[in-house]
Amino acid sequence: MIASLFWIAGPAGSLQVAPGMGAGGQADEDAIREVIVRRKLAWNARDSAAYAQLLTEDADIVSATGRSAAGRDAILRLLAEQHAGPYRGVTITNTDVTKIKFVRGDAAIADADFRLDGMSADDGSPLPPLRGVLSFVLCKRAGRWLISSIRGMPNEPFPANAARTVDPAA
Repeated sequence: MIASLFWIAGPAGSLQVAPGMGAGGQADEDAIREVIVRRKLAWNARDSAAYAQLLTEDADIVSATGRSAAGRDAILRLLAEQHAGPYRGVTITNTDVTKIKFVRGDAAIADADFRLDGMSADDGSPLPPLRGVLSFVLCKRAGRWLISSIRGMPNEPFPANAARTVDPAA
């Protein structure tokens, strides 16, 4: 059982995945990239039903705004609030996956560069695009890759003067 937690040495010193682990194949990488693309499309379309289908029941998020939510329903509420507030009129124009690391055959971490366009200040003036990194934890359940966790990390602090129509402390 201990062997299932570690990499083991194979022939000629090569590394092999221990039993219970899995490096994931190209099909899994492609499926993970597709989930991240579908998330972007659902987010931009404000399609909470499509977004919900990509999340595990116990998913959690820390948004680029710094707000967090735990559980699919709470994430969908946060998404609706942020689309009515700081993300009103905003589109995700980029979520290029830069790295996928398989922790096990059914669990992976994916990093993606993001870009948000269309943000505006409290006075209505346009703000520059917000760029940063998204980290996703994904789990394979019943043959489908689902998002278990998202962390949004902007390169610069989230603009304090971004237009808000919801209580920013909520």
